[in-house]
Amino acid sequence: MPMTTFLDLRDWMFLKTNLQATRSVSLEEQLMCFLWIIGNNSSNHEAQEQFQHSRETISRHFQLVLRGMLALYKTFVRLPPNSTPTCIRNDCGKMSYFQNLCGAIDGTHILTHVPTAQQAPYRNRKGTISQNIHTGCSLDMYFFYVYSGWEGSANDAQVLENAELHNFPHMTR
Repeated sequence: MPMTTFLDLRDWMFLKTNLQATRSVSLEEQLMCFLWIIGNNSSNHEAQEQFQHSRETISRHFQLVLRGMLALYKTFVRLPPNSTPTCIRNDCGKMSYFQNLCGAIDGTHILTHVPTAQQAPYRNRKGTISQNIHTGCSLDMYFFYVYSGWEGSANDAQVLENAELHNFPHMTR
């Protein structure tokens, strides 16, 4: 992450969520610890070693930043407009099959780094180490849903089925 992006995120967290520095942990360190944990899929114990803080301190600050991130959700994540583009709505030919179309969903594989001992389930059918990411996109090319973290060996139907159990947005007209 570029430093300017990190500083912008810090400023948003400070201004919009009232996240504050504490006596022992600066706002930047809280945010960096949070990003390091989620970016590396690390445990509390690994964060204790990396940032030299107690288990309680790491846990408390992780929860504070997580609540702040969730508060920013409504600012940055918006569902697509509930309308079909004019080119589809007014077409009586082949496009008429898509009259109630809101968007499209698909899965894709993103290359990832996993510890050697855990690589087997992340090896996809092409032999590379990846995550299977399930996404939803509006017709205006805005992502309205991302479900990540599945092993590369998981098939799209399995990921979609699980996504429906975890807040997959069912958009209806």
